[in-house]
Amino acid sequence: MSEREERRFVEIPRESVRLMAESTGLELSDEVAALLAEDVCYRLREATQNSSQFMKHTKRRKLTVEDFNRALRWSSVEAVCGYGSQEALPLRPAREGELYFPEDREVNLVELALATNIPKGCAETAVRGDCRGPPRGGDRNWAVRGGVGGQNSCMRWCYEGQNPLS
Repeated sequence: MSEREERRFVEIPRESVRLMAESTGLELSDEVAALLAEDVCYRLREATQNSSQFMKHTKRRKLTVEDFNRALRWSSVEAVCGYGSQEALPLRPAREGELYFPEDREVNLVELALATNIPKGCAETAVRGDCRGPPRGGDRNWAVRGGVGGQNSCMRWCYEGQNPLS
């Protein structure tokens, strides 16, 4: 086999998994770290393959963060936040070795806290109402007395023909 065929998949070493677990205060055995590393590699390959399918369906040749986020949402995983820029990040080299990192910019926390525009988060905002009809007896106060855990006002509004979201 040629070297290209041998290096077909990226593998995350179990030492990296163990280091990440120790940084959160967990102690892992070698066997557990190896199994987790294998699972992480599989899930990364799956997300990468799904994101490349999204890229191909939109007839593009460049994989974007939106493609990867779509693939993560497809797998019921929380999307990656903050890396949707179309421009490349300016990287600065570190003093030792071949390490590059994005340069931090200063943020005025007072201006940010007092700003009237609230930054949009990565989670989609949604409101879900669960309104059920009254029992067959026609009891007008059914929502106030019976109700389903914490949704009494929503039920009462629906019964009285009001929209709780307007």
